[in-house]
Amino acid sequence: MTAVDQAVLEDRATAVRIALDMLAREGAAAVSRARLAELTGLPRATVDGWFPARADLLAAVVEELIRRRVALHAPKGSPREQLRAHLDVLNHALDGDATVFRAFGELAVAAVRDPAIAGLLSAADLGWYSWLVDLLDAGIADGSFRAGLDAGATAWAIMAMFRGLCLQHGLGRDCADVVVDQVERLLLPEGAA
Repeated sequence: MTAVDQAVLEDRATAVRIALDMLAREGAAAVSRARLAELTGLPRATVDGWFPARADLLAAVVEELIRRRVALHAPKGSPREQLRAHLDVLNHALDGDATVFRAFGELAVAAVRDPAIAGLLSAADLGWYSWLVDLLDAGIADGSFRAGLDAGATAWAIMAMFRGLCLQHGLGRDCADVVVDQVERLLLPEGAA
């Protein structure tokens, strides 16, 4: 790869991050190629070359969201330790750089009216769902989680909980901590601490 190719990729990656911030701050309706060209100072033709349609821009933003969310997975330890670490990281991210959560929240709201966004969001959720189901199945098998737990339904419930938390602006850190702790307790075998 030449230095010019690398610079183009870095400019595109920067443009995607700016579009992600735009989505989180202003909502899905504000995300456009024209606005992105304005904010980045790039020629509109360059932005249109990278993203021939608005759907392509939104797809690139969703890919960036997935990349950031995957970074929140905790790959070490027992299934229970991994899930606890994942829940903690997600919960703490709500307080810190909440861009990922605000952006997913904005997409969830926009998906109700826009089938293209609904499709992007559904595809993004599939990877998270699969990871959670595998983790929950492993925890059920090793006794970390309750026997008879429905891993698929539990994965959807965890995802819905965080989707709901990201839409609850001003909920308060203490309340979010209690919700996450309660979810974990519901998964544990009776008598487990």
